[in-house]
Amino acid sequence: MGVKGLLSTCLQRQDECTELFDLVEAARQENGIELLVDFYAFEHQILSSFWKSLSLLHGNGFLRLLGGEYSSLDAYLTKFIEDLKSLDIHLVFYIDGAKGSSNEALRQKLDTWIKRHEDDVQKLSQILEVLWNQRNITDLPVDVNIRPVVLEDQVMACLCKCNCEIHQSPAGEADLHLARALQERLKAFAVLSSDSDFCVFKGCRMIPQQLFDLENDLQLGEAKELPEKPLRLMVKVIESEKVMSMLQVCFGYTVKTIQLVSLQTHCILKQLLRLCVKSFSHLFS
Repeated sequence: MGVKGLLSTCLQRQDECTELFDLVEAARQENGIELLVDFYAFEHQILSSFWKSLSLLHGNGFLRLLGGEYSSLDAYLTKFIEDLKSLDIHLVFYIDGAKGSSNEALRQKLDTWIKRHEDDVQKLSQILEVLWNQRNITDLPVDVNIRPVVLEDQVMACLCKCNCEIHQSPAGEADLHLARALQERLKAFAVLSSDSDFCVFKGCRMIPQQLFDLENDLQLGEAKELPEKPLRLMVKVIESEKVMSMLQVCFGYTVKTIQLVSLQTHCILKQLLRLCVKSFSHLFS
Protein backbone atom coordinates (compact mmCIF):
# COMPACT_ATOMS: atom_id res chain seq x y z
CA MET A 1 0.00 0.00 0.00
CA GLY A 2 2.90 2.32 0.72
CA VAL A 3 3.52 5.39 2.82
CA LYS A 4 2.20 8.36 0.86
CA GLY A 5 4.93 10.84 0.01
CA LEU A 6 7.81 8.75 1.33
CA LEU A 7 9.16 7.45 -1.99
CA SER A 8 9.07 10.87 -3.62
CA THR A 9 10.92 12.26 -0.60
CA CYS A 10 13.56 9.53 -0.91
CA LEU A 11 13.96 10.24 -4.63
CA GLN A 12 14.40 13.94 -3.94
CA ARG A 13 17.02 13.24 -1.26
CA GLN A 14 18.84 10.35 -2.93
CA ASP A 15 22.25 11.33 -1.59
CA GLU A 16 21.02 10.74 1.96
CA CYS A 17 19.21 7.43 1.59
CA THR A 18 20.67 5.50 -1.38
CA GLU A 19 23.82 3.60 -2.31
CA LEU A 20 25.11 3.26 -5.88
CA PHE A 21 25.81 -0.28 -7.19
CA ASP A 22 26.72 -2.02 -10.41
CA LEU A 23 24.62 -5.19 -10.28
CA VAL A 24 26.89 -6.95 -12.79
CA GLU A 25 29.90 -6.33 -10.55
CA ALA A 26 27.94 -7.23 -7.41
CA ALA A 27 26.89 -10.56 -8.96
CA ARG A 28 30.49 -11.26 -9.92
CA GLN A 29 31.77 -10.54 -6.42
CA GLU A 30 29.03 -12.51 -4.65
CA ASN A 31 28.98 -15.46 -7.08
CA GLY A 32 25.43 -14.56 -8.02
CA ILE A 33 22.67 -12.39 -6.58
CA GLU A 34 18.88 -12.45 -6.46
CA LEU A 35 16.52 -9.56 -7.05
CA LEU A 36 13.20 -10.11 -5.29
CA VAL A 37 10.58 -8.77 -7.67
CA ASP A 38 7.18 -7.23 -6.98
CA PHE A 39 5.38 -8.98 -9.86
CA TYR A 40 2.74 -6.39 -10.72
CA ALA A 41 5.14 -3.43 -10.51
CA PHE A 42 7.57 -5.30 -12.77
CA GLU A 43 4.81 -6.21 -15.23
CA HIS A 44 3.76 -2.56 -15.52
CA GLN A 45 7.36 -1.39 -15.98
CA ILE A 46 8.31 -3.96 -18.62
CA LEU A 47 5.06 -3.47 -20.56
CA SER A 48 5.54 0.31 -20.73
CA SER A 49 9.13 -0.15 -21.95
CA PHE A 50 8.00 -2.75 -24.49
CA TRP A 51 5.31 -0.54 -26.04
CA LYS A 52 7.67 2.41 -26.22
CA SER A 53 10.38 0.31 -27.91
CA LEU A 54 7.96 -1.22 -30.39
CA SER A 55 6.40 2.13 -31.32
CA LEU A 56 9.79 3.81 -31.82
CA LEU A 57 11.19 0.87 -33.77
CA HIS A 58 8.34 0.86 -36.29
CA GLY A 59 7.62 4.59 -36.22
CA ASN A 60 4.02 3.86 -35.30
CA GLY A 61 2.65 5.38 -32.11
CA PHE A 62 -0.65 3.53 -32.54
CA LEU A 63 0.85 0.09 -31.84
CA ARG A 64 0.32 0.51 -28.10
CA LEU A 65 -3.42 0.80 -28.74
CA LEU A 66 -3.66 -2.62 -30.42
CA GLY A 67 -2.91 -4.63 -27.29
CA GLY A 68 -2.22 -8.10 -28.68
CA GLU A 69 1.54 -8.29 -29.29
CA TYR A 70 1.97 -11.47 -27.23
CA SER A 71 4.74 -13.09 -29.29
CA SER A 72 6.80 -9.89 -29.41
CA LEU A 73 6.31 -9.31 -25.68
CA ASP A 74 7.37 -12.89 -24.94
CA ALA A 75 10.59 -12.42 -26.92
CA TYR A 76 11.27 -9.06 -25.22
CA LEU A 77 10.75 -10.39 -21.70
CA THR A 78 12.63 -13.63 -22.37
CA LYS A 79 15.68 -11.74 -23.62
CA PHE A 80 15.60 -9.48 -20.55
CA ILE A 81 15.43 -12.38 -18.08
CA GLU A 82 17.91 -14.67 -19.83
CA ASP A 83 20.50 -11.90 -20.23
CA LEU A 84 20.35 -11.18 -16.50
CA LYS A 85 20.58 -14.89 -15.69
CA SER A 86 23.69 -15.19 -17.87
CA LEU A 87 25.22 -12.47 -15.66
CA ASP A 88 24.24 -14.46 -12.53
CA ILE A 89 21.50 -11.97 -11.65
CA HIS A 90 18.39 -14.01 -10.88
CA LEU A 91 14.84 -12.67 -10.59
CA VAL A 92 12.57 -14.18 -7.93
CA PHE A 93 8.94 -13.12 -8.29
CA TYR A 94 6.37 -12.49 -5.55
CA ILE A 95 2.69 -12.06 -6.43
CA ASP A 96 -0.04 -10.42 -4.33
CA GLY A 97 -3.11 -12.42 -3.42
CA ALA A 98 -6.27 -11.77 -5.43
CA LYS A 99 -8.43 -8.77 -4.61
CA GLY A 100 -10.93 -9.73 -1.92
CA SER A 101 -8.76 -12.55 -0.56
CA SER A 102 -7.95 -10.54 2.56
CA ASN A 103 -10.36 -8.39 4.59
CA GLU A 104 -7.42 -6.39 5.95
CA ALA A 105 -6.11 -5.63 2.46
CA LEU A 106 -9.64 -4.74 1.33
CA ARG A 107 -10.00 -2.27 4.20
CA GLN A 108 -6.59 -0.70 3.53
CA LYS A 109 -6.63 -0.59 -0.26
CA LEU A 110 -10.26 -0.10 -1.30
CA ASP A 111 -9.82 3.65 -1.80
CA THR A 112 -6.64 3.01 -3.82
CA TRP A 113 -8.39 0.45 -6.01
CA ILE A 114 -11.29 2.85 -6.62
CA LYS A 115 -8.84 5.61 -7.58
CA ARG A 116 -6.99 3.27 -9.97
CA HIS A 117 -10.27 2.24 -11.58
CA GLU A 118 -11.17 5.90 -12.08
CA ASP A 119 -7.73 6.47 -13.62
CA ASP A 120 -8.25 3.51 -15.96
CA VAL A 121 -11.60 4.92 -17.10
CA GLN A 122 -9.90 8.26 -17.75
CA LYS A 123 -7.18 6.56 -19.80
CA LEU A 124 -9.78 4.73 -21.89
CA SER A 125 -11.49 8.05 -22.53
CA GLN A 126 -8.18 9.50 -23.74
CA ILE A 127 -7.65 6.52 -26.06
CA LEU A 128 -11.15 6.96 -27.50
CA GLU A 129 -10.37 10.61 -28.16
CA VAL A 130 -7.37 9.49 -30.23
CA LEU A 131 -9.43 6.92 -32.14
CA TRP A 132 -12.13 9.52 -32.81
CA ASN A 133 -9.46 11.93 -34.10
CA GLN A 134 -10.15 14.36 -31.26
CA ARG A 135 -6.63 14.05 -29.81
CA ASN A 136 -3.25 13.58 -31.47
CA ILE A 137 -1.48 10.32 -30.63
CA THR A 138 1.64 12.33 -29.72
CA ASP A 139 -0.39 14.04 -26.98
CA LEU A 140 -1.34 10.72 -25.39
CA PRO A 141 0.73 10.10 -22.22
CA VAL A 142 3.34 7.36 -22.64
CA ASP A 143 1.79 5.21 -19.89
CA VAL A 144 -1.60 5.12 -21.63
CA ASN A 145 -2.00 1.93 -23.66
CA ILE A 146 -4.36 -0.98 -24.20
CA ARG A 147 -3.67 -3.72 -21.67
CA PRO A 148 -3.50 -7.12 -23.39
CA VAL A 149 -6.46 -9.24 -22.29
CA VAL A 150 -4.42 -12.24 -21.12
CA LEU A 151 -1.32 -10.29 -20.09
CA GLU A 152 -0.86 -12.15 -16.78
CA ASP A 153 -1.12 -15.52 -18.53
CA GLN A 154 1.47 -14.49 -21.11
CA VAL A 155 3.91 -13.12 -18.55
CA MET A 156 3.50 -16.14 -16.26
CA ALA A 157 4.06 -18.51 -19.20
CA CYS A 158 7.24 -16.62 -20.04
CA LEU A 159 8.51 -16.73 -16.44
CA CYS A 160 7.84 -20.47 -16.26
CA LYS A 161 9.61 -21.01 -19.59
CA CYS A 162 12.64 -19.17 -18.17
CA ASN A 163 12.50 -21.31 -15.00
CA CYS A 164 12.00 -18.30 -12.75
CA GLU A 165 11.12 -18.90 -9.11
CA ILE A 166 7.58 -17.63 -8.40
CA HIS A 167 5.84 -17.20 -5.03
CA GLN A 168 2.09 -16.57 -4.89
CA SER A 169 0.66 -14.99 -1.76
CA PRO A 170 -2.58 -16.81 -0.83
CA ALA A 171 -4.17 -13.66 0.60
CA GLY A 172 -3.36 -9.98 0.79
CA GLU A 173 -0.21 -8.25 -0.41
CA ALA A 174 3.13 -10.00 -0.76
CA ASP A 175 5.05 -7.23 1.04
CA LEU A 176 5.81 -9.20 4.19
CA HIS A 177 6.88 -12.24 2.19
CA LEU A 178 9.26 -10.08 0.18
CA ALA A 179 10.69 -8.38 3.27
CA ARG A 180 11.24 -11.69 5.05
CA ALA A 181 12.79 -13.25 1.97
CA LEU A 182 15.25 -10.37 1.76
CA GLN A 183 16.43 -11.24 5.27
CA GLU A 184 16.35 -15.02 4.93
CA ARG A 185 17.58 -15.77 1.39
CA LEU A 186 21.37 -15.86 1.30
CA LYS A 187 21.69 -14.47 -2.23
CA ALA A 188 18.98 -11.80 -1.90
CA PHE A 189 20.38 -8.40 -2.84
CA ALA A 190 17.37 -6.04 -2.93
CA VAL A 191 13.64 -5.78 -3.63
CA LEU A 192 12.71 -4.53 -7.09
CA SER A 193 9.57 -2.48 -6.44
CA SER A 194 8.19 1.05 -6.25
CA ASP A 195 6.18 0.37 -3.08
CA SER A 196 7.44 2.67 -0.33
CA ASP A 197 6.63 -0.01 2.27
CA PHE A 198 10.11 -1.31 1.49
CA CYS A 199 11.60 1.98 2.65
CA VAL A 200 10.02 1.17 6.02
CA PHE A 201 10.87 -2.44 6.87
CA LYS A 202 13.91 -2.76 9.09
CA GLY A 203 17.00 -3.88 7.17
CA CYS A 204 15.27 -3.55 3.79
CA ARG A 205 16.92 -2.57 0.50
CA MET A 206 14.78 -1.45 -2.43
CA ILE A 207 15.41 -0.53 -6.06
CA PRO A 208 12.49 1.53 -7.41
CA GLN A 209 11.81 1.82 -11.13
CA GLN A 210 13.25 5.34 -11.22
CA LEU A 211 16.64 4.15 -9.92
CA PHE A 212 17.01 0.98 -12.01
CA ASP A 213 19.44 0.93 -14.95
CA LEU A 214 20.53 4.53 -14.44
CA GLU A 215 22.78 4.55 -17.52
CA ASN A 216 20.19 2.84 -19.76
CA ASP A 217 22.53 -0.06 -20.54
CA LEU A 218 19.57 -2.41 -21.06
CA GLN A 219 18.17 0.01 -23.66
CA LEU A 220 14.64 -0.51 -22.35
CA GLY A 221 12.22 1.79 -24.14
CA GLU A 222 14.63 2.52 -26.98
CA ALA A 223 13.99 1.85 -30.68
CA LYS A 224 15.09 -1.78 -30.45
CA GLU A 225 13.26 -5.05 -30.92
CA LEU A 226 14.90 -6.60 -27.86
CA PRO A 227 16.76 -5.33 -24.77
CA GLU A 228 20.57 -5.27 -24.81
CA LYS A 229 22.73 -7.47 -22.63
CA PRO A 230 24.45 -4.98 -20.31
CA LEU A 231 28.17 -4.82 -19.55
CA ARG A 232 27.19 -2.95 -16.41
CA LEU A 233 23.86 -2.34 -14.67
CA MET A 234 23.94 0.74 -12.48
CA VAL A 235 21.25 1.13 -9.80
CA LYS A 236 20.69 3.11 -6.65
CA VAL A 237 19.45 1.11 -3.68
CA ILE A 238 17.25 2.80 -1.07
CA GLU A 239 18.26 1.46 2.34
CA SER A 240 15.74 1.67 5.18
CA GLU A 241 18.39 2.55 7.80
CA LYS A 242 19.43 5.55 5.70
CA VAL A 243 15.78 6.55 5.26
CA MET A 244 15.34 6.50 9.04
CA SER A 245 18.47 8.60 9.50
CA MET A 246 17.21 11.08 6.92
CA LEU A 247 13.84 11.43 8.69
CA GLN A 248 15.55 11.60 12.08
CA VAL A 249 17.02 14.95 11.05
CA CYS A 250 13.51 16.39 11.37
CA PHE A 251 11.91 14.03 13.88
CA GLY A 252 14.72 13.12 16.27
CA TYR A 253 14.24 10.29 18.69
CA THR A 254 10.71 9.49 17.48
CA VAL A 255 12.14 7.97 14.31
CA LYS A 256 15.05 6.42 16.20
CA THR A 257 12.49 4.57 18.32
CA ILE A 258 10.42 3.61 15.26
CA GLN A 259 13.49 1.98 13.71
CA LEU A 260 13.29 -0.83 16.28
CA VAL A 261 9.82 -1.92 15.18
CA SER A 262 9.68 -5.49 13.85
CA LEU A 263 7.97 -6.84 10.75
CA GLN A 264 5.02 -8.08 12.78
CA THR A 265 4.10 -4.52 13.81
CA HIS A 266 4.87 -2.86 10.49
CA CYS A 267 1.36 -1.38 10.26
CA ILE A 268 2.05 0.75 13.35
CA LEU A 269 5.35 1.83 11.82
CA LYS A 270 3.67 2.81 8.57
CA GLN A 271 1.06 4.91 10.36
CA LEU A 272 3.71 6.75 12.37
CA LEU A 273 5.76 7.40 9.25
CA ARG A 274 2.73 8.72 7.41
CA LEU A 275 2.44 11.39 10.08
CA CYS A 276 6.16 12.16 9.75
CA VAL A 277 6.16 12.35 5.96
CA LYS A 278 2.98 14.40 5.84
CA SER A 279 4.70 17.05 7.93
CA PHE A 280 8.04 16.59 6.17
CA SER A 281 7.03 16.57 2.50
CA HIS A 282 6.02 20.24 2.32
CA LEU A 283 9.69 21.13 2.58
CA PHE A 284 10.31 19.61 -0.88
CA SER A 285 7.11 20.52 -2.74
